[in-house]
Amino acid sequence: MKYDYNKINLENCSVRMGTVDDANKILELINLIQPEEPWSYEHLMWQYFSSWGNANLYLIENNETLVSLYAAVKKKIYVHGEIKEAFMIQDVMTQPALRGRGFLNHLGKLCINDIVDSKSFAYVFPNKFSENSFRRNGWLELTKIPLRTMEITSNGENFKTPEGLVDRIEEFDDTATRIWHNSGLEIGVHRDDLFLNWRYSKPATTYFKFYLKKDKGFFILKIFEKNNKKKLHILDLVVCITAKNLIIPALQFIKQFAVTNSANVITCWLSKQHPYSDLFDEFGLLLDANTEKFAFVVSPENKKEFSDVNRWHLTQGDSDVY
Repeated sequence: MKYDYNKINLENCSVRMGTVDDANKILELINLIQPEEPWSYEHLMWQYFSSWGNANLYLIENNETLVSLYAAVKKKIYVHGEIKEAFMIQDVMTQPALRGRGFLNHLGKLCINDIVDSKSFAYVFPNKFSENSFRRNGWLELTKIPLRTMEITSNGENFKTPEGLVDRIEEFDDTATRIWHNSGLEIGVHRDDLFLNWRYSKPATTYFKFYLKKDKGFFILKIFEKNNKKKLHILDLVVCITAKNLIIPALQFIKQFAVTNSANVITCWLSKQHPYSDLFDEFGLLLDANTEKFAFVVSPENKKEFSDVNRWHLTQGDSDVY
């Protein structure tokens, strides 16, 4: 899959791959674009230069000033029992004064060519402004973001957690890896203990991590506060295939956790076709019909099952920005 790169205006600009030596330049661009949600140096190092290997960073410079970034972060994807190399397109941005010159479309083509050439898998959750660029560059639409929400009302409920149902933990161990492998889920980011411990160590962020019945499941929560309102995000919930009966009690515990922490809304991602969907529906965590954002994927030889959302375990923890 090759592309015509002729529709780009690179006057006074140059294209190259980034390294850890570009960290400060990248940080400057990110914080210019999103001053309301600035990154720290520690955040950038965690995101792009972790134990998983350095991200593929596609850069455009203008007179040695970084003006465009396209970041593909290395991941592992679990596909029908096999662990595959993968990338998540994480950050896509151009300095406002130089927009309209085709920079991101050009960098996106370079990136997808590298993904295809390396026979890797990839996924992305773009915002509405960059969504069509992914369609033009050959990405396949996986699904609308399957956002679920539940308003919490003051109805006097008080769920008493059954003894032994949950254990709060600080760090995952190989118990989490066994739960993931025994979940029966077909496709998703490979959620072994190494990944979970990296993913939920994002700097300046508090996560609440739990095991269910010691070794039957795990879940991760985050409280998000904005404009004096609190939401509780269920970033992930996975149970062994023989322990689906724990999902409703886990959700009851999560609701009580939200009440205790003065959260007004519970949110999560879970598709209509997911094996847990009926239980989430029963509990009242319902799909939001007004969701407009999409997830896109790419796979070697456009493997049909990889773009079939029926097979995916896709959760809010895969993005954690909504």
